[in-house]
Amino acid sequence: MMSRLSASERECIIGVTDDEHHWRVYVDVPSRFASPLAALAHTWGVEPRHVGVGLEFDLPLKAVRFTRPRRTSERQRRAARASIQKARLALRNAVKIQAAEGVRTPARGGQ
Repeated sequence: MMSRLSASERECIIGVTDDEHHWRVYVDVPSRFASPLAALAHTWGVEPRHVGVGLEFDLPLKAVRFTRPRRTSERQRRAARASIQKARLALRNAVKIQAAEGVRTPARGGQ
């Protein structure tokens, strides 16, 4: 019977060697990455294998991409904050829309 790993022992390893044409992924179960990585494997049509206390699978090279952090200007950040605040305010103050008098709607029973 295997003992549970502590948080400091659980790991996720994604690697590739020069002679391979895929990413090799290993993740301990349970860990915070186990479910998202298993879902990623299924998205790419790959069946994870149980290895010890973890999962292991191979992903195509194009499944993993590294990018630089997005650069945003102060103006873009202010606009994004304003948009989020506007959406939150709209959710809090929902407007009830009613049909005009004399308009027949299914919700009013056709009256």
